[in-house]
Amino acid sequence: MNTSLEQVIRLGASRMQEMTNLQFSTMVAVEPSDDGWHLQLELVEKESIPHGMDVLGLYDAWFDPNGSLLRFARRSVRRRSDVSTDL
Repeated sequence: MNTSLEQVIRLGASRMQEMTNLQFSTMVAVEPSDDGWHLQLELVEKESIPHGMDVLGLYDAWFDPNGSLLRFARRSVRRRSDVSTDL
């Protein structure tokens, strides 16, 4: 994908929303790989009130250089208000 980082992020978020029918929340990481791009992003799996109780799924997604989604996998889930101890 001969595009800017911003375009990769927008395309990745859009494709993952289309494939999973889940709302995009946050882009966690983007890095080029030998065969395209590897993205880590959070998608809203369950909306709640208050929003701090939303359930977010952390996904890995791999795209080829042309922007086609090759595969994706959910790594974990968390509540939006949960704080990581990895800080």
